[in-house]
Amino acid sequence: MKGLLIKDLICLKGTIKIYIAMILVFMVLGLVIASGDGGEEGIWTVLGMISILAAILPFTSAILDEQAHWDKRALTLPLRRSTVVYSKYLLGGILILGAAVANLCIGLAAGTELRELLPGIWALVLFSLLMLSLIIPLLLRFGAEKGRFLMIFIAALLSGLFVTVGSRIGIPGISQASLMRMLLLGSLAVAAIVLISVSISLRVYEKKEF
Repeated sequence: MKGLLIKDLICLKGTIKIYIAMILVFMVLGLVIASGDGGEEGIWTVLGMISILAAILPFTSAILDEQAHWDKRALTLPLRRSTVVYSKYLLGGILILGAAVANLCIGLAAGTELRELLPGIWALVLFSLLMLSLIIPLLLRFGAEKGRFLMIFIAALLSGLFVTVGSRIGIPGISQASLMRMLLLGSLAVAAIVLISVSISLRVYEKKEF
């Protein structure tokens, strides 16, 4: 598992550098928006973009693996297919956690209060995990090239859904207790979806021929 993660991170080294540069640009953009008329709405747009980048970065890893025909070579190694699947989810989880830390730093630098920032970042993490859970089974089933358009569709659909739900959550007067209940219920739902996604991915990858 550790070796697979190192392999993915090495392959993504160049892409991660580009993404870090983009995050720095987003950070500057967020601070500019916060100091202008954009307010908190503009900040959350920036944080949302960072979360989306983290969720789709494993897709880039899958493209590189497919171009190098890595899966065929991996099956010649003493690796279980299940280990390959688990490593993809773990990679996504690490990247999403990194995005959450970056979002926290950007939000605090922009002057957002911690009690408002943490629930929002929590929601973004759930959103990213949901996107990851839908993307990985499609990648394993259809491959990176064929799954690209499905990934774009899912990202657009979930982004629209997140904006809609977020606007409702942001209704003035909602209590902190109600917000926490919604996030807890959302966490349970996403956890269930992740488990289902892993189960589907394992079955797909076990039956896949290379």
